[in-house]
Amino acid sequence: LLIRLVTHSFDPVFLPLLSDSDYSLSFNNCLNCEIPFEKIKDIPTLLENMKTPQRYPHVSVYYPHNSVFNMYDVLIVVYERRGHRDLYGYSLKEGIKIPKILCNDNFKLRVLVRGQPAKNNRKRRMWTMPSEKQHEAFFG
Repeated sequence: LLIRLVTHSFDPVFLPLLSDSDYSLSFNNCLNCEIPFEKIKDIPTLLENMKTPQRYPHVSVYYPHNSVFNMYDVLIVVYERRGHRDLYGYSLKEGIKIPKILCNDNFKLRVLVRGQPAKNNRKRRMWTMPSEKQHEAFFG
């Protein structure tokens, strides 16, 4: 995902973001959080402590070590303009299981990236589950 953001290589299923925008990008940087990113253990704490970026549009990518965020392994926060923030959550799972817990409603997109993707693109328990063809097109 980070490489796709750096190269502006978007995808309507996995990464439907600001295709023509010249945005700033940060990785595992909490944008002036009072708490160091490494000490944040859940998404509500991360979101509460984030300050708005100095430049718009801005994309923040959070990929904590050891999967500390419940349900999400990667979080992308998109600031298109002042006062507007979109959340994109990604769960990276081996095999074919779907998380039993429902996703957080506050996310614009929730993508379940599975080791064994479904034959067809579908949604279940609020997760977008890209198809095998979509996985291949995005990841190569």
